[in-house]
Amino acid sequence: MGKLKQRRLQVAKEEADREKAIKNACDGVQQGRFQSIRKAAEAYGVHYSTVRRRLKGAKSRRLAHVHQQLLTPAEERAIVRWIVRLEEFGFPPRVSHVKEAIVLLKHPELGLEEEAIEAYFEGAIGKNYLTRFLNRHPDLVSKLSSNFDKRRIKQSDPGVI
Repeated sequence: MGKLKQRRLQVAKEEADREKAIKNACDGVQQGRFQSIRKAAEAYGVHYSTVRRRLKGAKSRRLAHVHQQLLTPAEERAIVRWIVRLEEFGFPPRVSHVKEAIVLLKHPELGLEEEAIEAYFEGAIGKNYLTRFLNRHPDLVSKLSSNFDKRRIKQSDPGVI
């Protein structure tokens, strides 16, 4: 496992643990296990203000900004499933294929013209979209299918070709 994937998985685990601690602190206050919000926050090692805001109905950053993202959570899950399926078949998608899938999902009228897709990504989405997408889905690994092609070429018999 590469260092980048390890780091992404570590960050995702830390974020999940932090969210779980905040939820447990809020549950503890609501169920009366703690006399105050401050004591619950200290018991779970989270900030008092975070627990207080969550008890007042605030959302986590990830949930609060879902409406600002290009793809809905369901659409992102569909893209992730597609990427995983391709990897299982031994054909990890290239970055350009993922871009095409996203554009076709959101704007099928643009078609598969490479110039239109690149223009859409440069203008409407931004050059760092796929990096942020991978950060939201640390279980995906950025692979280049050219690595597989190189291994296949090295193993092939020149006489057969």
